Amino acid sequence: MGLRGPAEDAAELASGSVIGFAHLPLVAVIVSVVVIGTLELLLPVLAQGGADTTPWHPHHVAERYSLFAIIVLGESVVGTAASSGDLLGGADGTQWTGNAVAVIVAGVGLTFGMWWVYFSTPFGDILAHRRDRGYLFGYGHIPLFTGIAGVGAGLHVAGLYMEHHAHLGPTAVVLSLALPTGLYLLMVYLLHTLLLSAADRFHLLLIALTLAVLAAAALLSAAGVSVAVCLLVVMLAPYVTVIGYETIGYRHQQQMLDEVNSGHRRNG
Repeated sequence: MGLRGPAEDAAELASGSVIGFAHLPLVAVIVSVVVIGTLELLLPVLAQGGADTTPWHPHHVAERYSLFAIIVLGESVVGTAASSGDLLGGADGTQWTGNAVAVIVAGVGLTFGMWWVYFSTPFGDILAHRRDRGYLFGYGHIPLFTGIAGVGAGLHVAGLYMEHHAHLGPTAVVLSLALPTGLYLLMVYLLHTLLLSAADRFHLLLIALTLAVLAAAALLSAAGVSVAVCLLVVMLAPYVTVIGYETIGYRHQQQMLDEVNSGHRRNG
């Protein structure tokens, strides 16, 4: 046997912890995970303590989070690939089917729309004037990232359903994609509103239209419309925001940023 290093010790400790959890009652496991998870989330606040704010660059922090958003968006692409691979037809399994096309178009189109929505918000510029909202920005991204990852999982569920490998009804399958999509879009709007401390009635209209699109997908599924068509309807949800931003919303956003900037100069 060779010399053991820190990596081997850490791996053994981690594996021992997992084995230890495996023999605990379910309630004890849930309580332990909640406690450990809470401590993990509170670590930045606890580490900061009563010290002065640690220096950080707002645009750099925003860039780090945006890059992580791109990584998580890759889960949607992975979900699309995993869902469409086994949907090809023909004797050799290489012929395109309607279901395969629907999953690919919905997955790639939805991912692109979500990317567009995220990068329509200049988080770096906002944080430059709202440095006191750093924790809000960071913690607020947890449910946002959860929504993105959930979209990838929902696409995979849709693929399994079309392959007749899922024991879910069509409406549940559509909701498995529509709900995380809605969570993601709502979190983008919520972060934008809370970070700027400003509400926009136009945002309320866009949110209502977005929820209407997602609800329509679920209702169509309940009415017997094919899951493939419903996936394409869900795909349209982020484009409500995209169209709204590119036509009118960008002016509203710039006005809010100008107001924050002018207020920052007055306070300075």
